[in-house]
Amino acid sequence: KEVHYFDTVHVPAHQDFQARRARRSRQIMAHQIAPTIAHRAALFVLTELFRHRTARRYVAEHRFAAAMAADPIDDRWYAGLFAGARPDQVTCDFTPAYALLPDSGIAHMRRLCPDAQILYILRNPVERALSHARMLVVRNQRPRTTEHLVELLDSPVLTGQDDSLSIIDRWQAAWPDGRFKVLFFDDIARQPQHLLRQVCAGVGLDYRERYFKRAHRVVYPGPDIAVPDHVTMMLRQRYADLLAGLRARFPTQTAAWPDPQG
Repeated sequence: KEVHYFDTVHVPAHQDFQARRARRSRQIMAHQIAPTIAHRAALFVLTELFRHRTARRYVAEHRFAAAMAADPIDDRWYAGLFAGARPDQVTCDFTPAYALLPDSGIAHMRRLCPDAQILYILRNPVERALSHARMLVVRNQRPRTTEHLVELLDSPVLTGQDDSLSIIDRWQAAWPDGRFKVLFFDDIARQPQHLLRQVCAGVGLDYRERYFKRAHRVVYPGPDIAVPDHVTMMLRQRYADLLAGLRARFPTQTAAWPDPQG
């Protein structure tokens, strides 16, 4: 997840992502695993014999850090990330930042991955903005107060993702044969198995409900920061035109979204 290859190449502000990600991975490893023979032996037993999930995550993090520290970051490097996959396996790259790629980045992806299936998960822009602002409060180590939340609602990092209709139009133009699919964030909580069925179908995998026994479990819940009604109303007004456009384009899927004028 979060490889960020195409935005590293095509978005100037993201050019140092790989180096920052490598440093973060090394920090995670330093906190979690002491570099001693005993720890390495224990990891081997846990990961290879008992296939312990958490231990395997740490080993994967170490390998990912090594990959992120590689040079140069180019098409050969990107292909190498998936070189270990068997012929019967499907490889996926989960990087939400790709939605904001310029046309040159989209064209690059089309050249390098001509058979790719693109899945774009759309969320109510008001809820998306609030969720993103909450994440920025935590990431920037700000006090978890309403004031700091409201301040970050105007962050360029957040507002740069506001025009989801334009995102959809640009990607559908690049993938006109129906391999760009729009899914809906609401379904993660409302009907997760239905969403997972769509994801599997979208990337060519067989779906089995038993594969996803924990699909209803909440992962990484956001911080509990109060949002006053006037802030919600301000965001509904900010996104009124976008909400109207999304409701017109996807009337069934957005029927449960609050009326921006309400």
